[in-house]
Amino acid sequence: DEVTRVVEGFLRDAVEGRDVQAYLSALDEDFQYTFDGGTPDDIDDDIVYAGDDYRGMVAEELFDQYPTARVQLSEPYELQLQGADVATVEYDYDMSLRGPDGSRDLRGAASFLLMRGGTRGDTDAWRIVDWVDSPPQQRER
Repeated sequence: DEVTRVVEGFLRDAVEGRDVQAYLSALDEDFQYTFDGGTPDDIDDDIVYAGDDYRGMVAEELFDQYPTARVQLSEPYELQLQGADVATVEYDYDMSLRGPDGSRDLRGAASFLLMRGGTRGDTDAWRIVDWVDSPPQQRER
């Protein structure tokens, strides 16, 4: 499925392969990242990055500071196609980042909104428009 290939290539392959261009090319021009601090109904504890703010932060923090990365993803769940050009999908992830000045281990639940052509409709490719990252969830499968 095209949607899961885009997200998995973005989250796992580009990060582990240290390919910042592949990572950034999966993002829509109007991309927004939100970290939900654990209270989904309270936006006061959310951290939001949009567009170039996110691109600059991730290039420096994710790729430059940590030359080694490992990413484990769950099987995709909550995959929903909304017409031919809009989809949502969720994953649980474990990410280990290692660098000369330290390391970070991240776990969470990632929810993605993708649109074929992005918000501007200027391509046939699927683009990640929105990513909401939250603390790990207890899920029944």
